[in-house]
Amino acid sequence: MQFEPQLLPPHALPWTWGLAVMLLPALRGLGALRGHPERLHLLLGTAVALAVLWSVSARVDPGVSVHVLGTPLATLLLGWRLALVAAALAEAALVVSGNVAPGIAPVNWLLSGVLPASASWLVAWAARFRLPRNPFIFIFVCGFFGAGSALLVTWLAASALLLTAGQPLPSGPGVALWSFLPLVLFPEAFINGALASMLIVYRPDWVRLYDEHFYARS
Repeated sequence: MQFEPQLLPPHALPWTWGLAVMLLPALRGLGALRGHPERLHLLLGTAVALAVLWSVSARVDPGVSVHVLGTPLATLLLGWRLALVAAALAEAALVVSGNVAPGIAPVNWLLSGVLPASASWLVAWAARFRLPRNPFIFIFVCGFFGAGSALLVTWLAASALLLTAGQPLPSGPGVALWSFLPLVLFPEAFINGALASMLIVYRPDWVRLYDEHFYARS
C-alpha cells in the first residue's frame, strides 16, 4: 500500500520516520549472508520482485494506492529480518525511480513491509508450534492464510492511520480502501500461497521458514 505525502499532516511524518529508524537494527540480518552468496542473490531477487509488484498499483482514492504485497512470501523465503531489508530496498528503488516521494517512504515501508512481514512471521510461528507437523499445514496456513491475514492487518493499520490523520471515516479515503478489500484479499492469498507451494515442492531449500525435516520427515 502506498500513501502520498499530502494525505498525512506534516506533524505525523516525523513519528513515522522515528518508528522506521527504531527498526533499523533489523539490517544487522545482513551479517548472516556473509559466506552465503546464494542467500544474498535470493534477497536481491526478492527486493527486485517486490519493487516490480509495488510499482504496479491501483489508485483507490486520491493519495491512496494499493498493490500486491508479496511481503508474506518474502518472509517465508528470507525470514523476518531479511524480509524487512528486501522491503526497504524495494521502497528505496521506488523512491529512486520517482514513483514514491522520499518523505512518505517510511510510511509505505511500514505498511507494505514491516506490518505484513510481522503478521506472516507470527502465523508461521503459530503453525510450527501449535499445529500438526504436515507440509500441507505450512502451505495452507502459512502460505494462503498468512498472506490474507497480513493484508488484513495492513488494511486495519492504514485505516487507523487515516483516522488519526484526520481523514473522514466512513467517508473519504477510508471507505474507498475498504471497498477494495474483497477484490484484493483473494488474489493476495492465492498468489503468495501458490508460489509458496511451488517453491516448497521444487526448491524447499529456498524457503527459510520451511523445515523439511520438521514438516515432511517427522
